[in-house]
Amino acid sequence: MASLSFSYRSKKPKAFLEVRFSYRIEKNENPISFYGRSQIEVEKSYFARPKKKKGEKKHKKNQHETTSTDPVIQNKQNDLNKEMTDLRKFILDEFKKTELELINKDWFLNSINEYYYPKSNNQNTSEIIPSLIVQYIPYYLKKREDEMKQTSITKYNVIKKKLQRMEDAISTRFQIQDIDENFKRQFVQYYKSESYSINTMHRELGFIKTICRHARTKDVTTSNELDGLKLDKDPVKHIYFNEDELKILEDLQGLKPYLENARDWLVISCHCGQRISDFLRFNKGMITEKKGVRMLTFTQRKTDKTMSIALSPKIEKILQKRNGDFPRSISHQRYNDYIKEVCKEAGFKELIHGKKQDNITKEKGKNKNSKMRAVTDFFPKYDLVTSHIGRRTFATLKRDVMPLSLLMSMTGHTTEAALNTYLQMEDEDKAIQAYKYL
Repeated sequence: MASLSFSYRSKKPKAFLEVRFSYRIEKNENPISFYGRSQIEVEKSYFARPKKKKGEKKHKKNQHETTSTDPVIQNKQNDLNKEMTDLRKFILDEFKKTELELINKDWFLNSINEYYYPKSNNQNTSEIIPSLIVQYIPYYLKKREDEMKQTSITKYNVIKKKLQRMEDAISTRFQIQDIDENFKRQFVQYYKSESYSINTMHRELGFIKTICRHARTKDVTTSNELDGLKLDKDPVKHIYFNEDELKILEDLQGLKPYLENARDWLVISCHCGQRISDFLRFNKGMITEKKGVRMLTFTQRKTDKTMSIALSPKIEKILQKRNGDFPRSISHQRYNDYIKEVCKEAGFKELIHGKKQDNITKEKGKNKNSKMRAVTDFFPKYDLVTSHIGRRTFATLKRDVMPLSLLMSMTGHTTEAALNTYLQMEDEDKAIQAYKYL
């Protein structure tokens, strides 16, 4: 036994109807249900059912009713009923001819997609390929699940949710072939209304293009304008520690134990050039020795690249005060919070123009309506410090004192262009560095 019902789940006066598909398996008491969105756009007043008066019979399920006598409204309501009936019949017919073990949410969403965008007879019928961008993202992730890191999967799912909110806001559904200049205009307009930064728009449009190019390999039609879609980036000036600041950090005394622990991790990061996902995992079991040189051997989380990096004297000094152990492991969030406190204690209060994540909602504090966005302004340097400052500091300070090939082997970069994104030296510091060679 299966059924399909419709509901109006939006606070807006006009929206797309949500669809609920339910069916029962024999001997199971509760039905199994899946939810999706139709392309039936309706004004809330057309869909609303009158309240049942005492003594009246219950309305027939899924049957739209109204008390309006306006012939225009009645015609629209009749059209609405027909649309719901046609979609219901299609889904229920698909259910009848599909093996029960194949019924799941993906089947349901793909069936809705098939109703609106039927495949031509010459298409491969052994695989249902979504043509809507929001529905294609899970398909894309499924196809690449063996080669994608969890961080990348999370990014694509975040973009999917943003696109869904965008579609609801402008009352449309984007097919893959709709990703063109007109889409870019609407995309930018929506992201600006939500206070997303230019660089977020640039990055996520790139992800969307990647998805569409993958769809193209599956013979899904894409726009001729797709490959030419571009957005400029907002140049971001990332901070790093110069040699004097790094020495201040290394010599800083009187810190509380939890801050001293975070400071030592920060110093380690500045002398090894690794990402937070790697250096916070360091332990003495990773240390080996060859020809009198002690080194760390590990696999980078992001790239799966096996690394061997020599332990600098500064790192060795930190290990010695802990009887050969690395500092106590902490979470990424606490590390980022604590190193800001450390840098404040170190006196890094110079006002610097930069970006940081901030809650832009009127009511500050943690709540479900909070909007965390990148805010550009002048901030004390300690407030702009994040975990990546160690990697930037290492690359910047070592660029002119270490052969390029060795520096790249330390950071794990495969191209000089990728490494150069980490070089953040100020013009004055460059002049001082260049003076050594005059």
